[in-house]
Amino acid sequence: MTASAVHTPWTVDVVDDLQIPGWFYVPAGMSATEESAWLAACLDELPTAIGTAGLDGAELGPEDVLPILREALEVRSTSPSHGIFQVWPTRAPAAVTCHITILARADAPRWTELDAVVHAIEAPHIGPGLQCSIRGTVDRDGVSIETASVHLVFDDGETTLMLSINESVAALVALALPGLVALMESIRLVGPEGASFRSRAPSGIVEDPPWQIEEDR
Repeated sequence: MTASAVHTPWTVDVVDDLQIPGWFYVPAGMSATEESAWLAACLDELPTAIGTAGLDGAELGPEDVLPILREALEVRSTSPSHGIFQVWPTRAPAAVTCHITILARADAPRWTELDAVVHAIEAPHIGPGLQCSIRGTVDRDGVSIETASVHLVFDDGETTLMLSINESVAALVALALPGLVALMESIRLVGPEGASFRSRAPSGIVEDPPWQIEEDR
């Protein structure tokens, strides 16, 4: 699920200290020198964030993780999202992508029309919203792999804020979900005159049971 962001007067502000191991913010508009520095900083932090050994016990080296880190730079160079994190949720050379997207309400997906698990959430600095979890399967070399994406959605009647973990292997998305909740609880949107974005409670939503993370571990 992707959505096109638009020019907006809102900016994302971190209210609480946001230190989530394995979550690497990918700045926009970096020069080649800045990209090299970003890669080096991520390489330096990864052993602390996810451990030095992969799931098979082998040490993770630059050759294992640099191609994945470079993918984040490619995504950032083409994405209209207002913020992007590359998320390493496990001790393996595998990452998912988190997008912060602000768009006009009219351009937002119609979540009730999609095959999604939907239930209400509350962000302390934003207001009420929805968690929309979408599951699917893909076939890779004859093997069926379960996929998932999760979108935290807030709407004030004119503007929609989406915090999304893009589609990936369901087990990785489940492991990244606590970090997405921590991000939700740590940010707010601020207007040009200091006004805070405040979402409205969604109406007409019949909630499905929440996605149980433990089932995917």
